[in-house]
Amino acid sequence: MNDKKFGLEARVGIFAIVIIAITVYASFKLEGWSFKASRGYTLYVTFDSAQGLSRETAVRIAGVEIGKVEKVELTEGEKARVSIRIFPGVELEKGLRVRVRTKGLLGDKFIEIVPSKLEGAIVKSGEDLGQGEVPPNFEDMMDDLSTTVTDIRRVAGSLREALGSEGSAQDLKEIIRSIREASQNLARMSKQNEKSIDEIVEGVKETVAKLREEGPGLLERADRITKNLDAIVSDNREGIQDTIKRVQEASKKLDQSLGSIAKVTKDIEAGRGTVGRLLKDESLIDKVDQVATQFQELAEAVERIKFFLGYQGDYMIAGGNRGGMKSHFSVRIQTKADKYYLAEVIDDPTYSRYSSSGKHFVNVVTGETWEEQGNSGLKFNLEMARRFYGLTLRGGLIESSGGVGLDYDLWKNRVTVGLNAFDFTRKDQLGNRDNPVLQGMVNLQLSKYLYLSGGYYDFISKHSDQRRFYAGGGITFLDEDLKTLLPFIPKVK
Repeated sequence: MNDKKFGLEARVGIFAIVIIAITVYASFKLEGWSFKASRGYTLYVTFDSAQGLSRETAVRIAGVEIGKVEKVELTEGEKARVSIRIFPGVELEKGLRVRVRTKGLLGDKFIEIVPSKLEGAIVKSGEDLGQGEVPPNFEDMMDDLSTTVTDIRRVAGSLREALGSEGSAQDLKEIIRSIREASQNLARMSKQNEKSIDEIVEGVKETVAKLREEGPGLLERADRITKNLDAIVSDNREGIQDTIKRVQEASKKLDQSLGSIAKVTKDIEAGRGTVGRLLKDESLIDKVDQVATQFQELAEAVERIKFFLGYQGDYMIAGGNRGGMKSHFSVRIQTKADKYYLAEVIDDPTYSRYSSSGKHFVNVVTGETWEEQGNSGLKFNLEMARRFYGLTLRGGLIESSGGVGLDYDLWKNRVTVGLNAFDFTRKDQLGNRDNPVLQGMVNLQLSKYLYLSGGYYDFISKHSDQRRFYAGGGITFLDEDLKTLLPFIPKVK
């Protein structure tokens, strides 16, 4: 009876898997999608010239490679359209500039992306970045220089021919004659305006005569002002003297301060004191530079680390009364674009472990008996993962037991197919070895935060009640997303 039960469930499961596979394959074929793993996303940029650019040419930001050139083709407007592939995990904001640069004077060319100083929307896959900048290359500069030298030679030859012929000598005489005629015209104009010049001279004379007449009065007023200043000085002589003394004392203090500064400067130049050793001791400067570099590297490493918090709830569908909700609370630490660490706490009230003591259970359908502790309580996942293009390999502690897993991303990372294998040494209620736990799973990403999950759990177990389908969903937040949500969380008084 158990064999018939197993055979029927196996046929139903195989039939469901085949139908799902045919549906997914037909959808991919009709939409023109590829099963090949996505490696980032594609952007387009147009250049007047793509000289020096080719497939696999590097794309950089601040000297760091973030992508490569995927294809270079000619547009209808006789310009170069370049397809660039940006590595996974790299996000670009709109408003950026794209230009072609060269390593050194005659080095290889690469594409540099200069981010905008203003915050903008994220650039999506397939977008056109517009017209890129192409600097003048060395060959064009040499052509321009050659053209300039040719023009200079042509002008010099023209001058040589002009000055070396009889006609050029005649032209030079004409120029001298023109200058003589201009001088004569200037003299004639001066003679014609002699009356106006005389009037100007007379005006100057009148001004001088007025100054001569009013001069004594001006001198008298100046003498009066001088006497008033003398009286002010006489009345405030003591105050002025005190001020002068204070100025002299301040000057002495300033001299002392300058002497102290000069002494400190000499000590620093001689390498004495903390500042002197810091400035003169090369080894100490090197150590300070090393410490500063280490702090900078540490700050950059911390800045690259991202934290993802998530929850996944799956309803376990199984024979008997073993169904229920299985919850996952996860923290994912992303240290690099292709490497992360995962820690999860799992509450699975639907799964039971066989033990040597406990209550006896009998499956009325199969006649199978077992001893059970009750639910397994909390279980833990501690995994380390590494991504190789679209394939991610995981290993570590899976549901409180050693195990391994893999994930494969499809459809531009919107669909993930995975497999977990763990608990390789488990035994059934009779002490016999049971098969390891194998879990097949499929996740469909609905948005940046939400996804649907489903799969088949423990599908090679020797006990049919352990094999369970499940379906559910989850939510994931980046730590920066949580910071934006904090102002909207109500405060508890």
